[in-house]
Amino acid sequence: MSLVWKVFDAEPEVLFIERGSDILAACTLFVRQTGPFSKAGLAPFLPFTPFIFRSEIRQTDVNQHRSVLDSVEVFLRQKYDQVRIHLPLSVADPRTFQWAGWSVSPLFTPVGFLPDCADVTTWSKGTAKLVEMHASQFDISNHKDNVAHVVRLVAESYSRNERTLPERPERMHELISELTDAGLALPYLARSRSSGASEAGVIALRDAGQACYWLAGSTKGPAMTVLIATLLNDLVASGCTSIDFVGANTATIAEFKRHFNTALRTYYACSITPSVGVSTIDLLRRLRRRG
Repeated sequence: MSLVWKVFDAEPEVLFIERGSDILAACTLFVRQTGPFSKAGLAPFLPFTPFIFRSEIRQTDVNQHRSVLDSVEVFLRQKYDQVRIHLPLSVADPRTFQWAGWSVSPLFTPVGFLPDCADVTTWSKGTAKLVEMHASQFDISNHKDNVAHVVRLVAESYSRNERTLPERPERMHELISELTDAGLALPYLARSRSSGASEAGVIALRDAGQACYWLAGSTKGPAMTVLIATLLNDLVASGCTSIDFVGANTATIAEFKRHFNTALRTYYACSITPSVGVSTIDLLRRLRRRG
């Protein structure tokens, strides 16, 4: 996490939530100051808020308002003027936040279980056929030298969808390069054997047997599908047991990821603005945009 904060010019706030002398949970938040107000949320490009819970979150404790989530909710609401968190997949019950007045919204992500989803024959027939027909047309590599090419492909994909990157490409390059040096990032690139052009790129993250399909971009065509086939088999060889394809909240993206023998999982975005000052500023900004 310290690499993320370094690149995005912010200090992390590592929080320990306590009850008496016991540490119940810990989390890391990305905090920005707007005048006197503090706004806490996710770092750019992170799908979940990093949480560590000391004990299991039991439904009976949630119902009786004595779970670790109750302590987390009170702590965050009292500490910041505005908070947005994404609960990790391990937290399937967000009612603690909902009951306390937070805005709670479901989000979705496709998860593939390895080695099963690395078997192309378990994919949708059309997707498996693409690999069979086009695998010989591409060279797939995993190397730090690929980072610049992948960042360019990601930026171009954002641009085609009329979106802008949360950070400048050169700073993304710095972050990904450091993560690669730390053994946490895998920069995969698919090059056409006929033209040498870079047609698809993925930055996968890997740690403790888990992986995620973090950043991706490609030109139109089969290159990304061929790349994913190689990536998944390499993850199996390295001992990974699952891969989170990170997000199925846009219809076209969700449909693409569905073809790789994935299971749809739910996670939750929780937000609250306890500060009247921040609420007023946000309202004025919305009114100015409408005007």
